[in-house]
Amino acid sequence: MSTPITWASPAQPENNVPRLQRLLWDVFSVNETRVREAPDRVVEFRGQITQPSQQVHTSISDRFRDLGYTALLFRDNNVDVIQAIQGVVKPAPTQLWINALLLLATIVTTLMAGARIAGVNVSLEVFARQPELLLRGAPFGLTLMLILGVHEMGHYIAGRVHNAAVTLPYFIPVPPFGAIPLGTLGAFIQLRSPIENRRALFDIGLAGPIAGLIIAVAAYVYGLSIAEPIRGAYTLGRSIFTQFLIGVIQPQTLQSGWALKTNPFMLAGWFGLFVTVINLLPVGQLDGGHILYAVAGRRAARVGLLTIGALLVMGYALGSTTWLLWGFLGLFFGVRHAPPLDDLTPLDPIRKLIAIGALILFVLIFVPIPFG
Repeated sequence: MSTPITWASPAQPENNVPRLQRLLWDVFSVNETRVREAPDRVVEFRGQITQPSQQVHTSISDRFRDLGYTALLFRDNNVDVIQAIQGVVKPAPTQLWINALLLLATIVTTLMAGARIAGVNVSLEVFARQPELLLRGAPFGLTLMLILGVHEMGHYIAGRVHNAAVTLPYFIPVPPFGAIPLGTLGAFIQLRSPIENRRALFDIGLAGPIAGLIIAVAAYVYGLSIAEPIRGAYTLGRSIFTQFLIGVIQPQTLQSGWALKTNPFMLAGWFGLFVTVINLLPVGQLDGGHILYAVAGRRAARVGLLTIGALLVMGYALGSTTWLLWGFLGLFFGVRHAPPLDDLTPLDPIRKLIAIGALILFVLIFVPIPFG
């Protein structure tokens, strides 16, 4: 029996549609073929996979690539779909000097931020005359850079393990003279090729927060251990996890009227923990959004909207401009997530358990009122 083909126009020239369909003979039972973009730019085969989904996608990816196509595998209304898109991603070489320049600039601005925390009168004129004053910012600046760098290298290494084309980190320097006193807006890596499947998406998304969190916790614990108890109130918000650490390391400061005098390591560790919270928000293109999509697929957008709603409500109820801001940023950047090439292969049981652990971790380090 011949397979029905839905063409975009009545007559088409000779094209690759039959050749693409023949390549599926041993992995996919085709019930219908649709040309989404004529003559053969986007072709969709609908039917049923006849082998495990990961094996199917690996096979067809190699075969389609030889014809100059990229293969997508997903499910639509309980029907398995293979989509062939003309073109193959071939990332151009990156300009490493840009990464190096941004790294050096961010080291300088975070050192300036650390010097400001250490009591130096921060201005470009002061540092131009006495550049050695930057060294007073080393405990904070280098600790924060280590946390951010390890976070991004976690993404990078996981990406390379899964054969994704990823760049080295791009750091974002900001002079610490205004509303952003840290000297940086963080860092990011750029994905220059589509993610292979949900398992790769999960690993790449989670590797960064976990790697950075280890360094942030170490810095915060060390900062707590050398912090001086003082009379006053805490100015940095506490999570369940930080409250526990304070109770173990400095229990006397949990009494009313006592606090801890912050130090560079404690501050850098706290901000590292807070950055991890932000990244784990299950919204859009944040790390938490990657993890959520890997677990829930296209249902992730609904969870993202609920998360944004919760941030806005909580920010209003608690008077937290931080969460109000992130709620609006979530709306601005959107909650939709691009699917991986293989959107059919689910997470394995171990990764599902790790995802539950990541959710528990997020709850433990979440800070309802970050500042004040």
